Amino acid sequence: EIIDSALNSIRDDEYYSVIEMMFFENKKRIEIAAFYDVDERTVSRNKNRLVDKLKTVLFSDDTIKELFL
Repeated sequence: EIIDSALNSIRDDEYYSVIEMMFFENKKRIEIAAFYDVDERTVSRNKNRLVDKLKTVLFSDDTIKELFL
């Protein structure tokens, strides 16, 4: 539920499917770059940006408290 909530927090991002393709479909950066018709570096930057957003949600104080209480 916590992971779903975190994923929902970034779902409106135009590069959201980078997360799905990379982590759930095991696609390579080159394949994702071809899908978006962009450079592989663009895919990497957007993946990193979205992962940073997920970390903020997943590792917030409230989430940590919820997990361990």
